Amino acid sequence: MITTNEAALSLDLLPETIYRKDLIPKYGAQLKDATAQAEAYLITKAYAEWKSWTKVDEILGVNKSTIYRKALKYGLLK
Repeated sequence: MITTNEAALSLDLLPETIYRKDLIPKYGAQLKDATAQAEAYLITKAYAEWKSWTKVDEILGVNKSTIYRKALKYGLLK
């Protein structure tokens, strides 16, 4: 449950675990750009947690070549 002393609950009052401002595309963003942003975020978070590309593809439900191609596309490979 979330409570506030404000007259109304707004997105700015939500904790980061519920509402991530950096994940919400700006109004007018192209769908492909919003999709790319979400993909890069999910891949980055999964790799940070599991430290294994094999585990990332399993968790995200795609094959290894897809994860590798997208990680390369988004500059996530070191």
